[in-house]
Amino acid sequence: MQISKLGRRIIFGSMALGAFFVLFAAWFITEATLSKTWPVTDGIITNTPIKGVIYRPGDPIHRTLLYNVELEYTYQIDGTEYRNSQISLGEGDTLEGPFNTRSEAWDWIKASEYQSGNSILIYVHPKNPQRAIIRAGINIGTIVPLILGLLMLSPVLLFKLNKQKPDADAFNQIHQQK
Repeated sequence: MQISKLGRRIIFGSMALGAFFVLFAAWFITEATLSKTWPVTDGIITNTPIKGVIYRPGDPIHRTLLYNVELEYTYQIDGTEYRNSQISLGEGDTLEGPFNTRSEAWDWIKASEYQSGNSILIYVHPKNPQRAIIRAGINIGTIVPLILGLLMLSPVLLFKLNKQKPDADAFNQIHQQK
């Protein structure tokens, strides 16, 4: 079976992109694992904004407005104050959600420990104090690049493996001649 030039380019592009995602995932998972060893300091929650997010924006029939709770906090390292909103590596700024209504999100905030003025433990990157998180370690967001990379590589690998299998007719002909 002959593969066209376009087909070879698509296979190569998929392999390259898949390999990139797998390599990035290896770094990202390592960084998330190491975040558990980052120095910890006390911080103060300055705000817990509720942000509306439109899910399925391209689908006017099933478009939904949901609400996420985000978190903003400050902390000091060597006398310098820093502001941050990152929750963890892989989760971005969303602390909790989505909620169906703004009042559900507000009720969650009131029942949680994440209210403005409360203290919070902050994991601070040892070489860059501007990088900080409140949840250290691996989570689903740190694993997603690995899953994407493997998904992009799997059809290519299956195609390559399938191409290397011996032809069943040729196999049968060899054994019939004996």
